[in-house]
Amino acid sequence: MCHQEVEATTADVLLSFQKVPGVDADSIINGGDATLEGSDTPVRPQGNGYYGLRIAQGGTARLTVLGTTYVVKQLHGEINEPAPGEDICLAAWDTLGDCNANSGVGHGTMQAGIQRRLQLLGYYTGKVDGTFGKASEEAILRFQADTGLRTDGIARNTTRTRLNSVTDDDNTTDDVFIIRRSLVRFERAPSNTDATVTSGRPWGRAPEPDVRGFIETKCANIDLEGPVVTMARETPFRLKLTRECLASNTSLMAESEDTALVEVVSPDPLPTGREIILQLRTKTPSGAVPRSTSVKIKFKRGRERIEIASLQVVVLPLIVKTIRPYWLTINGSDHDTGGVHYTGAMAPVGNQALINDAIAVANEILWPIGVRFRTAAWREKAVTLSRSGIITWGSVNAEYRTIMTTNDSEGHATEDNKLNLYVVRNIEGAFGITYSTKRYRNWPLVGIALASTGGAFNSTAVEIGRTLAHELGHAMALANGFRNPSLAHSEDDPDSAHKKTDFWSLKRLMYGLWPFQSRAGDRWCHNVGYGNRNKGADISIRDNPADRTDNECHNARRHASSASFYRNP
Repeated sequence: MCHQEVEATTADVLLSFQKVPGVDADSIINGGDATLEGSDTPVRPQGNGYYGLRIAQGGTARLTVLGTTYVVKQLHGEINEPAPGEDICLAAWDTLGDCNANSGVGHGTMQAGIQRRLQLLGYYTGKVDGTFGKASEEAILRFQADTGLRTDGIARNTTRTRLNSVTDDDNTTDDVFIIRRSLVRFERAPSNTDATVTSGRPWGRAPEPDVRGFIETKCANIDLEGPVVTMARETPFRLKLTRECLASNTSLMAESEDTALVEVVSPDPLPTGREIILQLRTKTPSGAVPRSTSVKIKFKRGRERIEIASLQVVVLPLIVKTIRPYWLTINGSDHDTGGVHYTGAMAPVGNQALINDAIAVANEILWPIGVRFRTAAWREKAVTLSRSGIITWGSVNAEYRTIMTTNDSEGHATEDNKLNLYVVRNIEGAFGITYSTKRYRNWPLVGIALASTGGAFNSTAVEIGRTLAHELGHAMALANGFRNPSLAHSEDDPDSAHKKTDFWSLKRLMYGLWPFQSRAGDRWCHNVGYGNRNKGADISIRDNPADRTDNECHNARRHASSASFYRNP
């Protein structure tokens, strides 16, 4: 963020429509002259794009700009906003209220003063009602990312102090608060036909855009700004575009800056409606390195086209690796586990077709980062461990070595040029275990043990596939490339005093503890939008410096393409 000068004005309210939230002067949209109801004189934007209005305390004005009529209200004191009506309301206060008490932690109430500041900056898009929910937490996360703070969605002392200073320094002029609004937003589109759908199974052609902040970061050594999405080349994909502070019938269009890299498939102009599905397609870039371009969303007014938002698309060459799957029968002593009596030689539950479908689901999850695992022919192994049918957690290292060194049905032990996937009946206390060459340097080969059943949580192809994608994430050095200290899951970052339980962390593929340590009472934060008990499937794209488990896309591709992926030298 940068400080920006605002021209001296006699206005009671200043409006600023922006391509992204915050106070970056480069993001301000000059929408041309606006029409003020009851006046024949147009409201012309100042040289820096601000619209100034004279509104008496408690009064309202109706302003039409960018194809939308806004009701601007001058509110007095620390009251909450009125109930929403059909109009898009922009609220201005003469008092922002307290921002200093510990609030915005967990479900329930929060200080409205935090919401007012976030709303004035354009991060919070809902009404100021003093209720902490998904929109409030998302606003805090974006603000934290843009200001270099730890992204945990909680308004702790450092976040509140920074929010106060940014608002005071950059969002007031001559005691007049500036109302900033972003106009549209990008989200995942679970359905190909219905933009109102918010949940559904992970799908490689419906990626999750990374919108945690808008300040410049990196992905795959490419400088990024604003919302970003990655996608393998030669792939049709879709996103949801929401007119958030813009009339549903406003005429918009989407333009790719490099049509040889990304093609806009949606019609020009875009369909009307508050939520629409934006259809795109990646092409075949020249060279073997990732490349990026921007898709600009523009307001169409006659022949004039005004940019109001942009999405950065990183197009990735495909990295293909090989899985050798093994159907593993475990012989061992009789025992009782979870009320079930196990005896004799126990093969996995289900069949190989189920696991093939699960591998396809895992590939869908990994497709947006340009990694795919092809499957070699199935082989079978039979081993003797301490208990029949199960890998025991306390003896996992010794048992795993036994599995990997035992010959299969064709007389071969574990291969050193493939990822070895052992499908078992059960794993004590886990659905999967990964031995990665990145993490276990004393063990030369990479392999995964995957349970074919986990009771209610790991029985379908989608659930097993998500578990497998998580374990493949470990094999590809997620969540933090195993830098010291080793942080294997996204909730580990970076403060050992508490776990990250914001909804962005919950929907990450590498979140390891859901639902066992999620916040009690915050039902909205459990709905991470992927269905199937809301297990996360997202892989982070941006590299926010304060999140040491970030930059997963780059880490996964770097290790998947390395000479040490299948085995240590």
